[in-house]
Amino acid sequence: MPLGLVNSENVDNFWSANTRRKIFYSYPNGTAPLAGLLSLTTTDSTPQPQFSWQEKRWVGIRTTTKAGLTANCVFYNTGTTTTAGATVAFAAGTVYRIYLTSVADLQTDDMIKIFRAPLSSGHTELSFRVNSKDGTNNFVEAEFIASGTSAAVTNNASTIVGLNVVHMGSAYAEGSRSRSGRYSFPSTITNYTQIFKTPFEMTRTALKAPLTYDKSGAYKDMLKESGINHLAGIEEAMFFGDRRTTVAEDPDTGETVSRRHMGGLLWFLKQWEIGTTANTGGLFDYRGTTSAVPDLTAQTDYVAYRDKRVIRLAGASVTLDQFDLIEALPFQKTNSTEWCKLCLAGAGYISKVNARLKKDVQVTQMRGEQYEGWDFKVTQRTGLQGDIYYKNHPMFNNDEMYNSAFYIDLGYLKYRPLDDSDTDIQQLIQANDADKRKDQWLTECGLEIVNPEAHMFVDNLGGISL
Repeated sequence: MPLGLVNSENVDNFWSANTRRKIFYSYPNGTAPLAGLLSLTTTDSTPQPQFSWQEKRWVGIRTTTKAGLTANCVFYNTGTTTTAGATVAFAAGTVYRIYLTSVADLQTDDMIKIFRAPLSSGHTELSFRVNSKDGTNNFVEAEFIASGTSAAVTNNASTIVGLNVVHMGSAYAEGSRSRSGRYSFPSTITNYTQIFKTPFEMTRTALKAPLTYDKSGAYKDMLKESGINHLAGIEEAMFFGDRRTTVAEDPDTGETVSRRHMGGLLWFLKQWEIGTTANTGGLFDYRGTTSAVPDLTAQTDYVAYRDKRVIRLAGASVTLDQFDLIEALPFQKTNSTEWCKLCLAGAGYISKVNARLKKDVQVTQMRGEQYEGWDFKVTQRTGLQGDIYYKNHPMFNNDEMYNSAFYIDLGYLKYRPLDDSDTDIQQLIQANDADKRKDQWLTECGLEIVNPEAHMFVDNLGGISL
């Protein structure tokens, strides 16, 4: 099945596995599509209200050039603070001092390649072998290997600063000893479970009285409406919840107890953009461990900063090429074997996509023989990056979300209820002497969001032009 949904084939009790799944089966196009879809994925309960998971990314060793002691000069003579000149005609076998943004991951005998080094006309690539490094001043002493050109490289302009420097393995001499090696430990990411309660009650007399629209009474209707409100609240928290834990006073005992708020998808996307605990407000080392990792929160250029995952368009229109670039961002990390994403959006966002891309989209139904009777309607677009399933979210048809959308990789989302605390109805919780009946919907759950860069939020799309 697309989107990483579990298969119901040969499972007799598939639809009764949990209350959320039963509701989603009855109302597949209802108020809470994300909570419903997550009921069709693997669910792991948690014994603790604070739960965690490990994330580790393979990141190639890379850095950038930076200005040394003289403005816009990167290359210096070896062992000195004298620049190698306004232009440098590199000689094979000569050692140069090169200033870099970070040298923490480099070791002696590592090979590095500097891309797009500026010439008087055009660009070239430069190869070096690291002889030594200075981690305090961030430079390496490196032997020049080859450039493929004898032209001089500009060394006194802003174009020499910020060039990509990529690690290319190592070049050890015969019989030489190896270095200390490198290893990075995974990051621990945490979230909290949040307690959701939606009570409803009726007097004994009202329970017995028939209604003009339902002779069985109002209880069944109150049960349904309260359930919708309950799942709608969970759905909103999954998108927009801000992770926090505080204390409160139990009104019955006076004891101090915990109040937890789970972090939703947007909160984790914002943490991804902050990038590291070294940046203000960062709680996780998503993109590195030093302040050299840029905080992308205030950036608007999603082309230059491809780690952007909160795209705020402020009502501006984008070209079709720009829209394709935006939709390509979350596909840099994909868990689904079908290579697809789910886009839950407001009606305005869907209409703008359909108006410009109507030839590329088709209405389809997420169903098969094993889902007979279940009709979840989506609009599918197949592109070079992968498949996108667009779905109008009923709660996104308000002013703040009408032209906005979340792109979601369901394979990297997991619903985590506290043990024995998944969505259910607690019956007859009224006081013993109360002449009424009181029930409530109760859920304690959190959301596990692995690899937030696989998701994206696009805010307030103005339109898509040619």
